[in-house]
Amino acid sequence: MSDIEKVKAKIRALMSKTSDRGCSEHEAQSAMTKAGELLSQYDLSITEIDIKESNCITVIYDCKSKHMPIWTKYCLGSMAEFCSLKCWYAKDFNKNIIIKFFGIPEDCYMSIFLCNLINNSIQKEVLEFKNSETFLESKRFGYPCKTLTNSFQQGMSTRLSQKLRELSNQRKNPVEKVSNNSLMVIKNVKIEEEFIKISTNIKKAKRLTVTIKNSESYNTGRKMAEKVNLNRPLVYNT
Repeated sequence: MSDIEKVKAKIRALMSKTSDRGCSEHEAQSAMTKAGELLSQYDLSITEIDIKESNCITVIYDCKSKHMPIWTKYCLGSMAEFCSLKCWYAKDFNKNIIIKFFGIPEDCYMSIFLCNLINNSIQKEVLEFKNSETFLESKRFGYPCKTLTNSFQQGMSTRLSQKLRELSNQRKNPVEKVSNNSLMVIKNVKIEEEFIKISTNIKKAKRLTVTIKNSESYNTGRKMAEKVNLNRPLVYNT
């Protein structure tokens, strides 16, 4: 068995670690994250055979909060488009917000990887922002801390969402290979057909209204989003 086949086998093993197979939620979440990291690290591809033989699955990202993180309001739609998935909000038994992704396994695990990447990047940048001159000066002018950090997160989230859509549009470029587009069509049809079976109680999200309370913090957040590399490592080849 080649090294790459060993990696694929490891990814399949990680994908099999689900709560309905006896794993704890923590174990399943860790497995999803690791599978996404391996897909990213080894630049693995999906073929038409992989798509047709794969069963669509639902994976869960736990927000660990009763309130939606700011970035989810801006990034989930573009992430679903980028990963070719369906996604929606729900609540667990403790009434915490969870996000469900539905689609081809590799794409679902990539979405968990991206959720962790975006969430961790924003948390890190918020901590640095609180020590910046922009933040400290705005506080001296009477702006509450929460207003400044929320505006910063809005800016960063908005730009990250735009970056995901830009990458999605690159994949739709008409000069790309026809085979690439064909695989996307095959996958989208499969997901739509299977999603209909489970989507009876899922409602459409309301249109997001953006209110920016501190433009300087917002623009700083947009700049910091450029530090996050969202280039999709999962490609489609024949």
